[in-house]
Amino acid sequence: MFDLPFTFEGRIGRSTYWLGGILQFAMVCGATFLIYVGSMAGHTEETALGLLCLAPIFWVGICLNVKRLHDLDKSAWFL
Repeated sequence: MFDLPFTFEGRIGRSTYWLGGILQFAMVCGATFLIYVGSMAGHTEETALGLLCLAPIFWVGICLNVKRLHDLDKSAWFL
């Protein structure tokens, strides 16, 4: 279960794809909020934390899209 969002292998259905997309959107909103608050208050630690959170979120998004393409019998190169 924990390797689901971190690998390119396998397939996922529509409901799992949409749930992952909604969770990813919520995490991006949280990271963006950290970046915004950190930059407005002049706290570089909060800004750096928000930026560091975006990299794994981006990776999970790519993995979810690749798995959904596999479920549609398409290559990951369509991404």
